[in-house]
Amino acid sequence: MAIERELKFKVAGFDEVRSALDGARAVLDNAGELQTDVYYDTADSRLLMAGAGLRLRMIEPLTGELPARWLLTYKDKAMDEALKARREIQSSVGDGPAVGQIIEMLGFRRCFEVQKRRWSYVLGRCRVELDELPVIGHFVEIEGPDGQTITNVRDILHLTSEPISDHYLALIQNCLGSDCHQALFDNSR
Repeated sequence: MAIERELKFKVAGFDEVRSALDGARAVLDNAGELQTDVYYDTADSRLLMAGAGLRLRMIEPLTGELPARWLLTYKDKAMDEALKARREIQSSVGDGPAVGQIIEMLGFRRCFEVQKRRWSYVLGRCRVELDELPVIGHFVEIEGPDGQTITNVRDILHLTSEPISDHYLALIQNCLGSDCHQALFDNSR
């Protein structure tokens, strides 16, 4: 089981971050994706209450004609809130809708659906994700092997604000209300 370590920052837009990535010779890993995430939980919100999550993600390229890909991910409770380190199990799946039906047949329910546009870069030993979400805006996530490596990339990108420890679902619900269960773009691409 892998440990995901990341820091997330709210930004006004991506121009300055992209400029810093270019200056640091980061490698663009994808030319943009639309990710549609469906989160599942028990009727009594057992996963949410434990700080865990079960997600089925459809990934569609923003350009080109490549088919969608699907990922199933389980994330455990954060072990370190400051760095947001948590265990993660992830696997590609061939038929996302069928996997979603299986999850529901096992007693889980769809509890939230969210989209984001994501551009991914590799800088040294870190992965830098530029995420745009409906309602809440633009974010930069830096994922890496340890806190020092992540902090070094944070400095290269001139990200001086405090990291955000909340996940996107909490940020959206803080903005729209706890009864919100969906945040999608009007025009998906």
